[in-house]
Amino acid sequence: MIRNFLISSLRFFQKHRAFTFLNILGLGTGMAACLLILQYVSYEKSYDHYNEKIDRIYRVRYDFIRNGEVQFECAAATPAVGPAMKRDFPEIEEFARLFPTSAIFEYEGTSYQEQKVHIADPATFRIFSLDIILGDKVDPINEPFTMAISTSIAKKYFGDDDPIGKMIRVDGEELYKITAVFKDLPESSHIKIDALGSYATFSTYEWSEGMEESWGWYDFNTYVLVKPGTDIDALQAKIPEFIERHRGERLRKNNSEVRYIYQPLEDIHLYSNLLQESEPPGDGQAVYFLTIISVCILIIAWVNFVNLSTARSLERAKEVGIRKVVGAFKFQLFAQFLSEAFLVNLFSLIFASLIVVLSAGYFPQLTGKPIDFSTFFNSSYFLWFILIFFLGTFLSGLYPGFVLSNFQPVTVLKGNFGSHSRGASVRKGLVILQFAASVVLIVGTFLVQQQIGFMKAFDVGFEMDQTVILNGAEISSADSTYKTKYEGFQKRIAEISGVQGLTSSSSVPGREIFWTRAYEWEKSDTEGGFITYIMAIDHHFIPQYEMNLITGRNFSPEFGTEESSVIINQAALGRFGFPDAQTAIGEKLVGGDTEFKIVGVLDTYHQMGLDKDLYPILIRYVPNENSFYSIRLQNADVPEALAKIEAEYRKVFPDDPFSFFFLDEYFNGQYVSYIQFGKVFGLFSFLGIIIACLGIYGLSSYSTLQRTKEIGIRKVLGASSFQIFRLLSWDFLLLIIFGNFIAWPLAYFIMSNWLDSFPVRIDIGFGLFVFAGLIGLMIALFTVSIESIKAGLSNPIHSLKSE
Repeated sequence: MIRNFLISSLRFFQKHRAFTFLNILGLGTGMAACLLILQYVSYEKSYDHYNEKIDRIYRVRYDFIRNGEVQFECAAATPAVGPAMKRDFPEIEEFARLFPTSAIFEYEGTSYQEQKVHIADPATFRIFSLDIILGDKVDPINEPFTMAISTSIAKKYFGDDDPIGKMIRVDGEELYKITAVFKDLPESSHIKIDALGSYATFSTYEWSEGMEESWGWYDFNTYVLVKPGTDIDALQAKIPEFIERHRGERLRKNNSEVRYIYQPLEDIHLYSNLLQESEPPGDGQAVYFLTIISVCILIIAWVNFVNLSTARSLERAKEVGIRKVVGAFKFQLFAQFLSEAFLVNLFSLIFASLIVVLSAGYFPQLTGKPIDFSTFFNSSYFLWFILIFFLGTFLSGLYPGFVLSNFQPVTVLKGNFGSHSRGASVRKGLVILQFAASVVLIVGTFLVQQQIGFMKAFDVGFEMDQTVILNGAEISSADSTYKTKYEGFQKRIAEISGVQGLTSSSSVPGREIFWTRAYEWEKSDTEGGFITYIMAIDHHFIPQYEMNLITGRNFSPEFGTEESSVIINQAALGRFGFPDAQTAIGEKLVGGDTEFKIVGVLDTYHQMGLDKDLYPILIRYVPNENSFYSIRLQNADVPEALAKIEAEYRKVFPDDPFSFFFLDEYFNGQYVSYIQFGKVFGLFSFLGIIIACLGIYGLSSYSTLQRTKEIGIRKVLGASSFQIFRLLSWDFLLLIIFGNFIAWPLAYFIMSNWLDSFPVRIDIGFGLFVFAGLIGLMIALFTVSIESIKAGLSNPIHSLKSE
């Protein structure tokens, strides 16, 4: 019986090639889009799953509240937290603190600045699945001045030599002994590690005295490994008592609160966007949207199949009648049509797989992710897709099979097919749903692109174009002659053709500020002050970056007490309680044993991207700061200017590696994930619309075919081609209008939620919905017109000659 079903199905496909091709093209494209999106989603969801104990690893999030106001929500905790939790909670098996830093590595004349360096507890290797391939596999960083490095770092400095036991110089001072080499971490890791220095090294410095008991220095990413079977909610419930025991009295004295929250390791990449994240996080909302799009596209494709199958019910009515007359049972007919649906879906899946394979080189470039098939096939998403495929195949074949198998043989063989009404209401409802989804995708595509363009074009309060940032001379800055060297370097750089000037600072726009301290207005009634972010600059910084002072003055060497002066930004103005900028001038900010006088207030500028909130910044005067050198170019031959800058840098600071980046690229790099999301969203929205058009085209062509004789009669009676076009398009036009009414509120709700995640965002205007609806209308009418114009221009003799 199954063999007969297959033979009958293949004969039907051969007889109706155009119909079959249209179904396979639409379904195959939809499945391919769904497969590609699910590959992207499965990759994003795979972050940190290389860790064998991922279900037991948690990061300790640190929130600080003062005077009832949240000061920060931070991914890093304090040094004392991990050890105290290990002592107090028997559920915790291990803890590890990772202190992120950058350092200059030097070995036998080869030196580079490395950004992915961490000072870490030995338990790091017992918590995370770091695969040691050389050296000590038990406790490689247990002793001071020991270091474990990745295979990439080992290759970079030691080539093919065995690095174990060799000494590498760090920041021109200490020598670290290489004790282990571990495999490079996969890209799908929320934390990137090139080198792990021993935490015990801290104890060799005088400044580290008392560090282990510090509850205020929050720069340590702290992870805990809980014992198997631990109820994390029950453990979290113990935190208030833990805080009271260790910090309660002091917190009450400062009118403060803290929260320690256990974040599951597998949630960090997509669902954590805190201060001091190890790497730019992913976007869980974007992944959710793309998942919805993949399902929508697949539904649109299946809706096409159902619509086209039921639309052909009149043509297959006599076939059903004859089969029933010769003895076919209803369930046999149902099985026949279900087998046809299965084969169409199977051929579509094969076509979709071919598309996915052919796009294997392009899709990773589009998403900016190293996506391959293995991630998808090894994930639960593959099983879900197979389940959806069989479920969708069954459901998409269920309704057409039910409609076709229920024809009564006596009725259909007499030529009475129940007019055109059988299944018409369902088809119209599905077309409305399909078009509504298309309009939602059009609106979403426009809004995503508009928000990205808005962020890139927004006035962030400083000038970033033609600005080159050099990493500062950290090694040379330890020399007592650094001040003289730097001032000479600054003068020589200014003499290079096309260079406007050079300024030094502890940070640059686009880089998160980690230097913080609590300050308060001397006349404030609040206790304990507010957490403020501190940046050090010289007096060239503000004019070179073309920042605006609302009031007050810039730093100047002419004033002898500038080291006790500060400039604050507008966010700090409100945080400290000043009623206006002018009031703040001359007032004092105090914090601990330090005191600063406010000499200026900066206009609003965005230290970070527009997807981050503004935070209070206190700017101090520190001439000759050695972290970053900002060089402004103007009408310069950039390659030539860079070559001269490098030559001067190497001449003045021979012990420091030369490295640079362009500020505009660096700052806009914060938006890369949004840009990639916009591209992916736009591509698959386009595919969804194309698939919907294929369905509309199929329905319109079949509708035209069914009304061929009617069109011929109307033309004989004098109907024009335009009237024929209007006749055939009117039904679809009404469905499109209904689809818009459904799509507009749905699109507004979905996109408003997405835009609300941005502190600075565009407004959604009603005109956009009208514009999207008109685009959808034109696309649909163009699709319908392909067949309706052909019918309007056809010779009525051909359609009426059999009458």
